[in-house]
Amino acid sequence: MSIGILCLKNLFFFAVYIFSFVAFTKCYSVISISEFSAWQAVRQGMSEDELFPAWIGIIFNFVRIIFFISFAIYLCTPTIKNRFEFLLILPPVLLTCLFSARGDWFMIILTLLYLMFFIRSFSNKRIVTIGLVSFIVFLLIFIFSSLDKFRYAYAEMTELEKLEMLFSSYFINPVINFFYWFAESPEYADGKYTFRFFWAIKSALFGNADVVPTVLPFRTYNGVQSNVYTSLNWCARDFGLWWALVVQFFLGLFYGLLYKRFMKNDTFHLATIVILCLLIDPIVNQFFDDKFFSIMSHWVQRVIFVLVLIKTCVLIESTNQKNASNL
Repeated sequence: MSIGILCLKNLFFFAVYIFSFVAFTKCYSVISISEFSAWQAVRQGMSEDELFPAWIGIIFNFVRIIFFISFAIYLCTPTIKNRFEFLLILPPVLLTCLFSARGDWFMIILTLLYLMFFIRSFSNKRIVTIGLVSFIVFLLIFIFSSLDKFRYAYAEMTELEKLEMLFSSYFINPVINFFYWFAESPEYADGKYTFRFFWAIKSALFGNADVVPTVLPFRTYNGVQSNVYTSLNWCARDFGLWWALVVQFFLGLFYGLLYKRFMKNDTFHLATIVILCLLIDPIVNQFFDDKFFSIMSHWVQRVIFVLVLIKTCVLIESTNQKNASNL
């Protein structure tokens, strides 16, 4: 399958770079007066709404979707022009990472990895090698970003103690938090978690909906605070564990149908594979927390951007009519 990029795409790059320049100036104004590290200073400004309005998140999604589509196009047709277009969008994407949580960093890397695995026919040996290298990169990012994150909060602890607390918080506490929450016989939310997206729409339109927060309450176990409960907990808060299992069953069907669509008749559907690779992130994060229903608005944005940019051929063009049907 051969895909080229229209010159119109350069307009998107121009807009992205204009936004990046504005974002950098705002970022620098916060960093220059902060006593924290650059990443911590920007994150603090974002959390207190001092840096950007809420719609900036939509821009982030838009920039990243262009990046993923450009990468997929380059993998399909590795021409010099396609490689240049892909690399051209890389700096703004890296800038969005400065304003984002670590979960977004992992989502970007995971999506790029699976685009490679699905589009390119790698040998099993090479897949294992790439997987091991990626795991090491994940681990290093996790360690160094975590040390920076807790540099000021736990100043009395050694670096080794911080790492021990960190791994306990993310790799032990999720199951324990879920168990203790379930053992408390909590009052169920009757759909406010699973269908939070629709409650948020109702709240925006009528202002009388009780929208649950996306950040769950912290718990302390063996002196370690954590607010991750596994992905099952999010839906279980509505009607119980049985409901969470039912939801997981239908999510499995959804992923299966999406993969079947990708493999249908041995043709390559660009929009389907980009969406499928984006949705790998919630699967990988299941042990920690929910990355599907809690941020449904982000998924709606991403899917819309993928379909608009690919299906309308605003962003790309196909070399022949047969390939156009596979977009």
